Amino acid sequence: MPISLIHANHTRGNLAPETYTLKFGPSNLAEGGLTAILIDNYQDTTYDISLDEDTEISFVVDSNATSMAGRFTLVFNRASFSKMAHVSEKPFQDVFPNPVTNGEFFVELNNKISGTYNIQVVNSTGQVILKQRVSQAENNKTIKVNLGNAIASGIYHVIISDEKGNKTTRHIIVR
Repeated sequence: MPISLIHANHTRGNLAPETYTLKFGPSNLAEGGLTAILIDNYQDTTYDISLDEDTEISFVVDSNATSMAGRFTLVFNRASFSKMAHVSEKPFQDVFPNPVTNGEFFVELNNKISGTYNIQVVNSTGQVILKQRVSQAENNKTIKVNLGNAIASGIYHVIISDEKGNKTTRHIIVR
């Protein structure tokens, strides 16, 4: 997969403090169960990387050396296809904070009809770490999910499903 830095004034080894764009051009990577995320270690954020089409991510380099050196980590994950089948990438919920640093995060259900929703946290081998069932009576609801202190650091999938079988998955990083 070609990865290029797009900037007119880039000189090898030295990035001036300003905005840059990373461009990911995948080739022969789109296959069932394979996902990719980019971790910005400086900003503590993650980005979903498409394995079908180009992804561009803008970032700012400032005077802090860690805003440049060792800033990004690209992570590929092969989910257990049987456990992740029929998972939609169309987000209708928000999951925050990400990364998770204190063993808990929140799932925000916005503009959803009343009903029952299932929240699952799944590790990279497809093992379900946590299941939680919630009912929503109003349009907007924020649900607290407590992972506990025993969960290992790593990347997990949060799968939210409704009564009709519609599913959405989000990636979280637990630190």
